Amino acid sequence: MDLSGYLRFHRVQESAWMAALDEVVADIPDGALALAGSLIEGIGNERSDIDVYLVAASPDDGRLSFGDAHVVAVGGLVVDIEYVDPARLRRLTDTLARFPSAEVRNQRPSAVALTLAEIKILHNLRVARPVKGEDAWRDTVRAIDARGLARLLFDFCAVSIDMTQEDAVGFLEAEDPESAVALLRMLRQHLAGALLAAFGETNPAEKWRSLKLRRLAQTHGALRLPGGHSVSGTVAFLRDADVAIGLESPARMLTELLQLAHAVLPWGLARFESGVALDGEALDGVPVDAVAEPVVTDADAKTPPLPALTHDTRIRRDAEGIWISRIGSARRIYINAIGHELLLHFDGRTQAGRAASYISAVAGLDREETDRCFRQFATVLSHERMIEQGAPP
Repeated sequence: MDLSGYLRFHRVQESAWMAALDEVVADIPDGALALAGSLIEGIGNERSDIDVYLVAASPDDGRLSFGDAHVVAVGGLVVDIEYVDPARLRRLTDTLARFPSAEVRNQRPSAVALTLAEIKILHNLRVARPVKGEDAWRDTVRAIDARGLARLLFDFCAVSIDMTQEDAVGFLEAEDPESAVALLRMLRQHLAGALLAAFGETNPAEKWRSLKLRRLAQTHGALRLPGGHSVSGTVAFLRDADVAIGLESPARMLTELLQLAHAVLPWGLARFESGVALDGEALDGVPVDAVAEPVVTDADAKTPPLPALTHDTRIRRDAEGIWISRIGSARRIYINAIGHELLLHFDGRTQAGRAASYISAVAGLDREETDRCFRQFATVLSHERMIEQGAPP
């Protein structure tokens, strides 16, 4: 629901409501005033409130103070008015500018460069609809780099995934599945945030992620992520995982969530670093659509599943490329895009023959060469203790 629909639902004329808003802010010094929040994004509902941002010098009467949201009634509707200090806003945009979206960097400093509350302020200002001081507002918005903001949110989610993975593994090793389940729910949220940020999302609020994911599936559902899963399929997995966590084995759910992290984090980072349009296609030379349908024989269907990667395994990306390693290890094994695709099939469920048929279709390799690659990877993973021990290589 957008603002017009919201006002119609509450039987309030938009012109009358805007006039009432003008009266509330009539004695405010000149500044930029804009409507923001979920209704302006078109994702609100009839119980949403209206957010108003005012970038201006502080009034002398002390009624409002910078950074505070004040709830007032305007035309019978609840409105949150928040002052944003221009000097504070410049500090935020200056911080944002220090972290270019395409920069190859350690993600930990950028993950904490701005708080989620500060990211939310910049997001709301970026998408807001000016109603007063439009020239000043354009200057305000021009300083907010949307792509850079999405990258900061992506970095926050990526670092949070790493930290949550470590904690979840620790709880499982300590035979504390109940605590692990709480971490799995956090991991799911961070994965959803990373996926959305990789498509340019800058809203950090968790409560809107399910709706945003559904919209992503509608607009980019056919796009193929590494490992062969479509965006629509990935969104469906995240939806189902919300129910499955707490019902399914925590160890199994951690495996499946980490498999998605192994796919999304290197891929998403490559999107930012390449400068590609965030609503464009995937990278690394792997087709995003029209991938040749794998030829799966009866023999393929009878092969055993590939072993799952261990829970302390990570697949990430840095300046040198995609790598696989274990938590706490300085050793990194670098792989190419096809190697990345191949590793994503070590999930404990995908049959070896089906995986080989898929890689043959994606990479254009003959089947004998693909089978040899899988055997070599399985040998290395077993030697590095990155697959479940005792599983057939």
